[in-house]
Amino acid sequence: MSRRFHVLAIVSVPLVVLAFNVRLLASDGYLRLAFARPGLTEAPGFSAEERWAAASVSTRFVVSTAGSRTLAELRHRDQPLYTPEEIAHLVDVQRLVLLITGLGLAGALLLAVAVLSRLRGADRARLGLALRRGGWLCVALVMVPGLGVLLAWPLAFTRFHEVLFAPGTWQFPPDSSLIRLFPERFWFDAAVLLLGLIVAQGLALALVGRGMAGGRPAGR
Repeated sequence: MSRRFHVLAIVSVPLVVLAFNVRLLASDGYLRLAFARPGLTEAPGFSAEERWAAASVSTRFVVSTAGSRTLAELRHRDQPLYTPEEIAHLVDVQRLVLLITGLGLAGALLLAVAVLSRLRGADRARLGLALRRGGWLCVALVMVPGLGVLLAWPLAFTRFHEVLFAPGTWQFPPDSSLIRLFPERFWFDAAVLLLGLIVAQGLALALVGRGMAGGRPAGR
């Protein structure tokens, strides 16, 4: 395995892990678990069935390639479900999720090529070393965000949005549909689970890579 390919394989691991878990959390399965969790704020103006229906279609939107018209056509009690500003933010989220998904797929393709072509001898050991380093990179990359989420959640939430979204496009009043459907507690729980999954999977990959490398020194 060339040094350049080795580095690309290492970097690909966090991209694949992140994309996998983002798609996992942006699913009806996770949504059911999150809404069933004790302590989640209720959605004023929505029955449990109405909340589920609106949240489910909104979640499916951000992992699809559908246009904003899909959201503009949604109704709640004979009124538009979302304002134009809320729709614009969901479109921004959709673009971000699709970007993460695309990077994850590219990383998965690179790793698949590595796995299929380098399973023997020294190349197998190098592949194991790449997985080991990639797994530890997953853990390292979430340490600072993880501490921010656990110790200073409001600040971490704000900084995250300031980095990824344009000013004035992601803050909404408490009575907006987005805030009622997806309160702050929902995002805190999702962030903790996302970071925890990345750490657990990173450690698992590091162990798998260590076995494949057969004790090869980290510097080689």
